[in-house]
Amino acid sequence: MKTVRKRYAVALAATAVACVLAGEPAGAAPALTSAGEKLGAPDAAPAAASGTAVDPDAPAGGTVPGATGADARAAVGAAGTHFGAVRQQGTGLRAAATEHHENYQWTTKANAYGVIATQSVDPTIKIPSTDDETVYAPTMVAGGESCIELSTIYYHGAATLGAWNWCGKNPGFDKTTGFTSTFMSTYTKKVGGHSYYGAKINRTDKASNTWTAWLYNRKTSKWDTFFTSKGTGKKPGHGWDMFETYNHVDAKTGNAYYCAAIKGHRFETTDVQFYVNGGWKHVTKADMNIAPSASPDAKKDFHCSGLTFTYRNDGWVVSR
Repeated sequence: MKTVRKRYAVALAATAVACVLAGEPAGAAPALTSAGEKLGAPDAAPAAASGTAVDPDAPAGGTVPGATGADARAAVGAAGTHFGAVRQQGTGLRAAATEHHENYQWTTKANAYGVIATQSVDPTIKIPSTDDETVYAPTMVAGGESCIELSTIYYHGAATLGAWNWCGKNPGFDKTTGFTSTFMSTYTKKVGGHSYYGAKINRTDKASNTWTAWLYNRKTSKWDTFFTSKGTGKKPGHGWDMFETYNHVDAKTGNAYYCAAIKGHRFETTDVQFYVNGGWKHVTKADMNIAPSASPDAKKDFHCSGLTFTYRNDGWVVSR
């Protein structure tokens, strides 16, 4: 049987991106443009940030604890295998009639050298282990040269944050950490009953194409290092932020197995910024195009009746 794959993209019409000098500060947005000029002040945060916005230029802090290498990959098991298979043209996916890989996403048109977003996390979501059902949401990456994709992974009844190493010899989740009580109190902020963490991925050295993923420490107001990688990226030329599922349809209900588990929950990305024209710039709805539409058919396109999609000025919300 043929595996079904659908991708729903929101294209960000970003302006031309300023390349970054080698030797950029490790803990913040680059201090200089390629022309050596000082950056202007970041533009104002949109109202949709709802009190969760972070400071792009806050200093570097400590290191986020977690598993690395083989231990990190073992922590997410088949969720990593399927994540990689889909991104490498679908190789390795089981050919089953009820197997689906589906996304609701927006993508950059320009090759950005940094991305910041405030991402939702809900450790109470328990995706069943049936057929390795997985929800990756949100999952984000900057431009085509980026070495890192940062993904919130819901798999086998647990929630995990993973850094996918696009520049590794064998790309995979090379850093993972669980959403423990310590993590939640250190890196998340609760607004309206929902928890959010601030994440940043940016190129920190041009010569070696070194990229770093950071988490915003709410206690210290600093960026803590989550993962660093360098080399040649193996991803497509655009960046993205998406709601993504690897799912199988339950013949009894007609819905995918993940669908019942997310009832009453939401996935969200907000306060999105890209490093363009020598500074961090907030995304606006006017910059984006939606394909095929802002509101996909929940049952037909995602095998989950009652799933809703909201495309906002600075991000998106998927809820049920």
